[in-house]
Amino acid sequence: MNKDSFKIFDSTLSIDLILLQSYLDKKHDEILSNTLEEENLLTDLLVKKYNKLNNAPTKLNKKYNLFKSNDSQIKEMYLALKNLTKDACSYYGYSFDEQDYMVRAWFNYDIKSVNNREYSPIKNERFFHDHLGGFGAPDFHGYYCVNAEPSITYYKIDKDEVFSNVNKNNRMVLCANGFPHGRDDWYEDHARITIAYDVVPFSRLVNLGIENNTNWIKFT
Repeated sequence: MNKDSFKIFDSTLSIDLILLQSYLDKKHDEILSNTLEEENLLTDLLVKKYNKLNNAPTKLNKKYNLFKSNDSQIKEMYLALKNLTKDACSYYGYSFDEQDYMVRAWFNYDIKSVNNREYSPIKNERFFHDHLGGFGAPDFHGYYCVNAEPSITYYKIDKDEVFSNVNKNNRMVLCANGFPHGRDDWYEDHARITIAYDVVPFSRLVNLGIENNTNWIKFT
């Protein structure tokens, strides 16, 4: 994959962010108390291990799926992501229907960087990360900004080039895997909240040996 393959697919939604943040605040509390209403794979021991300072919703992201929620705003996001994935498939020359896509979503609840707790990949390259092997299209990853201003998400295009994506609330972003990314540090007093998602063909889950993980759902 060369750098010409890098492209950000995005869509600005009209979701009520106050209601959505309230919903995620509730989910944050439910994760910390292990009382999620939706089917999940959390255990009391795992939840106890991760507290608010460790960003439990991110650390435990493989154990639940926001897209299993019946919340109307999350359902609206799900449909918007499906359409964005179709756009990405068209761009890269893949048939959306033939991929048999699976999807999962989690949320990030990042608190203020204090006491030299810095995570910017610009300061330390080890904070660049990819998803599910970084195989590239038709595998995708992205995020939706609930309360992420002002912040930047960096994408590593190649050894010498980094793309700075300025985050805007209510904006949905999707990008092919294969371009490691990471957020800059957060210095606001309130939490930085985003919803992240992986979108991959079912065959990828089979190849990775995780096709039986019940937290993935199909695009329908």
